Amino acid sequence: MTTFKRFWMHYQEVLATPEAALVVTSGVLILASWLIQITGVGPAWLSPAVAIVAAALVGVPIFKGAWAGIKAKKINADQLVTIALIASVIAREYIAAAIVAFIMILGGLLEELTTHSMRRSIRNLLELTPTMITRRRNGREEMVDINAVEPGDLILVRSGERIAVDGVVCHGEASVNQAPITGESVPVDKRVGDEVFAGTLVELGALEIQTTKVGSETLLGRIVQLVEAAEQRAAPVQRVVDRYASYFTPLTILVAGLAWLITGEFMRAVTVVVVACPCGLVLATPTAVVAGLANGARRGILVKGGVFLELLARVGMVALDKTGTLTRGRPAVAGVQSLCCHTEEEILMLAGGAERYSEHPLGRAVVEEALSRRLALPEPGSFQPALGRGVSAMWSDTQVTVGRAEWLAEQGIALTERVREAVLEHQAHGHTPLLVAHNGHPAGLICVADQVREDAAMAIARLKALGLKVTMLTGDSLPVASQVARQVGVDEVQAGLLPEDKAALVRRWVAEGQPVVMVGDGINDAPALAEATVGIAMGAAGTDVAIETADVALMNDDLNAVADLIALSRRVMSTVRLNILLFSIGFNVLGVTLSTLGLLNPVGAAVMHNVGSLAVVLNSARLVLRRR
Repeated sequence: MTTFKRFWMHYQEVLATPEAALVVTSGVLILASWLIQITGVGPAWLSPAVAIVAAALVGVPIFKGAWAGIKAKKINADQLVTIALIASVIAREYIAAAIVAFIMILGGLLEELTTHSMRRSIRNLLELTPTMITRRRNGREEMVDINAVEPGDLILVRSGERIAVDGVVCHGEASVNQAPITGESVPVDKRVGDEVFAGTLVELGALEIQTTKVGSETLLGRIVQLVEAAEQRAAPVQRVVDRYASYFTPLTILVAGLAWLITGEFMRAVTVVVVACPCGLVLATPTAVVAGLANGARRGILVKGGVFLELLARVGMVALDKTGTLTRGRPAVAGVQSLCCHTEEEILMLAGGAERYSEHPLGRAVVEEALSRRLALPEPGSFQPALGRGVSAMWSDTQVTVGRAEWLAEQGIALTERVREAVLEHQAHGHTPLLVAHNGHPAGLICVADQVREDAAMAIARLKALGLKVTMLTGDSLPVASQVARQVGVDEVQAGLLPEDKAALVRRWVAEGQPVVMVGDGINDAPALAEATVGIAMGAAGTDVAIETADVALMNDDLNAVADLIALSRRVMSTVRLNILLFSIGFNVLGVTLSTLGLLNPVGAAVMHNVGSLAVVLNSARLVLRRR
């Protein structure tokens, strides 16, 4: 399923709510009332009646919100809108009353689009665990439901299958991809005594596992619990309109009361309230946010709602996962070193021939590099893989052994001190060195590592230019993480982290008052994405869980989009402030002043606040086409 389809499914859920039906119904009624009024069709009472029905439909939730604010002894935008509704009805501006209520409910619906699909993300997490697995008991193999498995049971997992429990390998060898859980960039070779985790994938080989943890007790289960807990702790962001309404509402009532008291004209007080109608104020945030969301979507940035644009504008720190975010998430040849008389191409040709039929990810990386250099790979006459250690192959009078240094030593190949030092040096740089032996003698080293994204260094530089602190969080080892950090320009590295460690770090930073953006792509990033002020998933390469848990998804996996998004969020909030201060409050203050002086009647007041609303819309619309 594409990232866009995931988001569209989310929006469909929101658009199917009663609130959405209410907005559509009232919008149709308002349009009908306006058309009846301008065409003169039907009796004189028809247009006001239709407008009153529309206002009543969308007014109910507003009245409830106003009453809830009164009970809680808090001033909110619903109270200001309620006053404006009543004043508009008194002034016989029925369509204006309906429009005020409609705009308020529409703004609420737009905010509803900010809620992300946590239930679906949890379901996707749990789907990583097979429901039926192979259990060995009393020497017999049987397919059983995962819920029937208990600690101590023996589980069999073969190539292409996911591990359903946490446990310890008691028999067999396999290459296991545990990047979604731990973030390790290269598949890990598991042998007897090694620990394995639920949700990881056996790419090559077979394992017999003694179960230690099942269900919610597994590392995957704890990730699910962390995501749920983080979502429950998430505090709602106070709407901008509510913050301004807390000051503006009492002032409006005071001025209207004074106008009535001084002049003795009730309609003058009504005019003050009508011109102070918060249409522009209510529109100030949603219009800018929708324009910002449209701008982002046009560039492949899908944001789940306006609240996250507001939060992004405040962040001061960006935390980045390594594997799949700063890197491509798959091994590739990082370098070739000759140890004797062979050239790089000869070493690659020998190793590529030996690995030609290998299914191990490191072997495939060697073959891909050789083929990319258009080298003709020999056809091995014999091919003997040692799972997780290396391969041995022969053709004509050539014997080639490729693998880890310790395994080659076990095969009787003498390793000089120089060879061992070269191996250690490459390991210190975060590479996985594969030793290539030709006819029993070391010929060269092929270093395999995860590929750094081409756009990573530029993206980090742009984030720093925005005044943001950038740090890396990864489950990989410190040497590997430090090497990547040096390449892309990240100054701070936190390595060797489990998913709960990442989430705990992000939670601590947020608790200390540091708004944090977390960028990741894997299941292991989901808790940290949920804990962050804003979570951003690398959409095209990311897992469903990361995308559903995050607040933003990047469809094209361009890291520069993170800087684009943060810059866009700051422009959106600048536009919101301009909408509020100039086109909303500015127009309202002018209108209130003119109304108080008796220079505006209720109809003129309604026209004036609609002009302010139009100015808000036009100002926000500029964001749609802005490129940077």
